[in-house]
Amino acid sequence: MPFGSIFHTFDQVLITGDVIHLTFKNNSLTRLGFKVLGIPHIGLRLRAKKIKKNLPLKMGRMLDAGFGTGVYSFVLANIVKKIEAIDIDKEKVDYVKKVSPFNNINFQRMDLTKLTFEDSCFDLIICSDVLELIKNDDVAFNELARVLSRGGTLIITVPYGSDRNKRYYKEYGHVRPGYTKRDIQDLCIENNLTIVKSEVYSYDTAEKTLAINYKYVNNKVLLGLLFYPLYITAIISELLHLGNPNGIFFKILKEK
Repeated sequence: MPFGSIFHTFDQVLITGDVIHLTFKNNSLTRLGFKVLGIPHIGLRLRAKKIKKNLPLKMGRMLDAGFGTGVYSFVLANIVKKIEAIDIDKEKVDYVKKVSPFNNINFQRMDLTKLTFEDSCFDLIICSDVLELIKNDDVAFNELARVLSRGGTLIITVPYGSDRNKRYYKEYGHVRPGYTKRDIQDLCIENNLTIVKSEVYSYDTAEKTLAINYKYVNNKVLLGLLFYPLYITAIISELLHLGNPNGIFFKILKEK
C-alpha cells in the first residue's frame, strides 16, 4: 500500500507542512486518492522513504517525537508494539486522538525539551523535521538521547544548511536555516551516541516539484493528477543529484 494510504479510512484529514495547513472532510474522491496515491506530500514521502528503509529490527517501544499529523505512528502501528507520540501543538493532538483507530498509540501534548518519560525506555525514536523548529535544540536532542535505550535507534531528518534554506528558513517558521553533519555529530558526541548513517537528500529539482505540489494542495483533483508525475520527477532528481541538497538524514545508535 502507498505510504499514508491509511488516511482513506479517516472521516477528517489534516495535512500540514512548512507552508501547508489543510483540514478537510474525506469524501469518496479523496478517500480513493489516499487509497491509490497515499499521502500527496512530496517532501514527506522523500523523508519517509529513507526512514522506512532504515528501521531497526527491534521496535518494541517507539517515540514519535513531534508527530505532526501522526502519519509515522499510523503507518508503523501494526509492526511496533507500543508507540508514544508527542507534539507541542494542541490542535494536532486533538485531531489525532479523534481519528486514530489504534489502541497501541498514546498521543499526548508534550514539550520535546521537557520529556516526562523515564531514562532508556525507547527502542526507536523518530524525529523528522522537528529540531529546526526548537530554539533550544541541544536540550531537545539531550532529552531524546536520555530516553533512548541501550542499543536503540534514533532516526532524525533536518533541513541541510544550504544556501536555499538560509534564504527561506524564516518563511517556514524555522529558528535556524539548517544543519550540517558536523552539527549533529557534535550533539552525538556530547550524548555518547554514534552516527551509523547520514545522507543528504531533497535536491534543488526535487524542491521545485515540491513547490508545485504545494501550489495545488487546495485543488484535490489537480493534486491527485499531478502527484505521481511530480513525485517520480523528485525521485529521479534524487538519484541523479540534480542541484544542491536541502535535507539531511541520520541514523544514530546508542551503544549497548
